[in-house]
Amino acid sequence: MLSCTRVDPYELLLEQGYQWVKQWPTHLQQPISDELKQVLDKLLQKDRSDRYQSATEVLTALETIAQQQQSQTPSSSSPTIAQQKQSQTPSAAPSTVAQQLSQTPSSSSPTIAQQKQSQTSSSTSPTIAQQKQSQPIQPTQIQTPSQPQQKNRRKFLQYLGYGGIGVVSVGVFAVIRKLLTPSPIPPIPSPTPTVGGFPLETFSFETVKVDPQGNIIQRQTKQGTQFAVDLGNDVFLDMVQIPGGTFMMGSPESEEGRDDDEAQQQVTVDDFYIGKYEVTQEQWQAIMGNNPASFKKGGKYPVEKVSWNDCQEFCEKLSEKTGLTFTLPTEAQWEYACRGGTTTPFYYGETLSTDIANYNGKYVYGESKKGVYRQETTEVGSFPANGFGLHDMHGNVWEWCQDDYEKNYQANNKNFQQDANKVTANAVMLVSASFAPNILLANNSQCKSLRGGSWVSIPNNCRSAIRVNDYRREDRNDNGAFRLVCVFGRTL
Repeated sequence: MLSCTRVDPYELLLEQGYQWVKQWPTHLQQPISDELKQVLDKLLQKDRSDRYQSATEVLTALETIAQQQQSQTPSSSSPTIAQQKQSQTPSAAPSTVAQQLSQTPSSSSPTIAQQKQSQTSSSTSPTIAQQKQSQPIQPTQIQTPSQPQQKNRRKFLQYLGYGGIGVVSVGVFAVIRKLLTPSPIPPIPSPTPTVGGFPLETFSFETVKVDPQGNIIQRQTKQGTQFAVDLGNDVFLDMVQIPGGTFMMGSPESEEGRDDDEAQQQVTVDDFYIGKYEVTQEQWQAIMGNNPASFKKGGKYPVEKVSWNDCQEFCEKLSEKTGLTFTLPTEAQWEYACRGGTTTPFYYGETLSTDIANYNGKYVYGESKKGVYRQETTEVGSFPANGFGLHDMHGNVWEWCQDDYEKNYQANNKNFQQDANKVTANAVMLVSASFAPNILLANNSQCKSLRGGSWVSIPNNCRSAIRVNDYRREDRNDNGAFRLVCVFGRTL
């Protein structure tokens, strides 16, 4: 098209819109055949169904035009044999010198050649020179090559012309198709979900299952969702998303080592976020500016020797720093997160071993074997996670809960179900304004619940359902620590 009109079709489209398709012949620099016009018109149809449906159809149409033009062209421009014979017959040329001289212009002086010619014999038979002079010159015979060469050249030029038309047509077809085909709209990337302005991310973790003797019999890789809070100096706090659900809180009467304050009750909890690990010494240092731990190893070791009151102060300062609301978990949230969908005494299975938890390995649970007694804390995350991707919820350090301890939470607290999701700190961090008065969180009791066991505990006291009330809110011990909870109404 460009070669025919000397105008870029794209410029025509910009200037005249789609009307240029009907007006393109007006831009022709030289005439073209009606057949070729029809081919180009069909290439430029607005409706795709009216166009050629493939390049093969275009080439077929062009070949048809070429064949028609070839049939209308004479097979050869060279003279026929009869014409050649006729041209070779001597014309009525003058045979005498007088006749030749009579044809010479009188105004011209005879040349040397003419003088020599006049001296030639007057024989009636023409000489060889006379025959050559009398034979008419055929320019086509002198300038045109032999007949086979002429045919080959003509075919070459025809093929070159057809090929040029084909290239131009296919090029036009491609340009028009590109112009008329709507460009695909790239998908708009979904915004990264955030919690309180902190982006959520996926992480992988490994869980294990043990047989009754404590041997690992299964390993499984899972994925969870978390957000990380930057506390400064390359210290981060990982908070794992826990999907809400319903579970049986407490332990069945048949469970070994069961205490009488573990009555089972069906409880439903909402979504929340809980610390992947216990709060570490470096995290405490970043917020509080000191390190109260007995095992002062710094870094990833849990901060122990902190009271319930100390934990409240930490939560308040962390909330102010981040703009989020942090608190201790309720007992229901803690046990739901610990179990990770299991109903066995431990989230690993029916028993525990010192290969997968830090506790007093001199004692056994069920059919397990004795193990190591480390007599100190270990770095958080040293052992496999549970089904939610949480670490060290069996052993290492006891973990404070927000609740006042009540031996029979099922009988004494009629509002226990609704209180399972609600947490506060001295009535400051109230999650919902419509929340009814909370018996568990009245903060009138001196005794607070702790869960999970510690490095010094026997395995029975590391079960998912175990509850301890031996500590008052101001007590500090080298086996008492905590992990955090963050609650949101929804994920943005």
